[in-house]
Amino acid sequence: MPLLNFRDVADTMPARPPEGAGLRRGRLFRSAMPFDLTAAEAAAVHESGVRTVLDLRSDVERRAEEWSALTGLGVEVVHAPLGGTPATRRPGGSRRLATMRTPADLGNFYSALATRAADDLVQALETIAQRAPVLVQCAAGKDRTGLVVATALALLGVPRERIVADYARTAEALPELLPLLATHRSGGQDAPEAAQLADRGAVPEVLLTAPAEAIGVYLDELTAAPDGITGLLARAGAAEDLPQRLRDALWAGA
Repeated sequence: MPLLNFRDVADTMPARPPEGAGLRRGRLFRSAMPFDLTAAEAAAVHESGVRTVLDLRSDVERRAEEWSALTGLGVEVVHAPLGGTPATRRPGGSRRLATMRTPADLGNFYSALATRAADDLVQALETIAQRAPVLVQCAAGKDRTGLVVATALALLGVPRERIVADYARTAEALPELLPLLATHRSGGQDAPEAAQLADRGAVPEVLLTAPAEAIGVYLDELTAAPDGITGLLARAGAAEDLPQRLRDALWAGA
């Protein structure tokens, strides 16, 4: 099965102006988790330029050797969990999910996660800066992946509407992804996200979508703070030069 929700983030960006500035192709990719990735499919991912996989999932969600077809080609997998799974990020996490109704609620959820797991977010961004070309992935490649990619793009100064458009593209993959996530098993037991998805009544409908408004709310809330996204990351230990190193790694004409 092809790697679902896989894309070069630069594909959503505007064509680069004559001076060559803009997000470089072949540097930042995103996807869902691998579902029985074959050697041929792994070769296609490798040929696209991926050299590091940044896995944002928790230990219970991962399955031994699931990336073996790609690591056999010399690609390294870096495990950097971002805040755990939705139901386990904090005591009462399930109750928080139960109150989620609107895209704005989902965006609030993203900003709360970024605040609570800011140190994890810094680690993910550092991995991108140090190891690009990087494939960022989680379960569906929507929530944790969307948060990390959106934050990286915001630090690069990518226009808000382009960041939102990249996030919203995941909606195209969800009809195929959700049934697979619902039946996926990790380590001999259902992964928490998959178990919830198997029972649609256990998870809010909005969490099964990729509404543009959600990532827009996330961006607006973080940038509205007095010290913005950079302040949040700095308080979590980010180096002052992280935005510049991301630009060096991902930006044409940097």
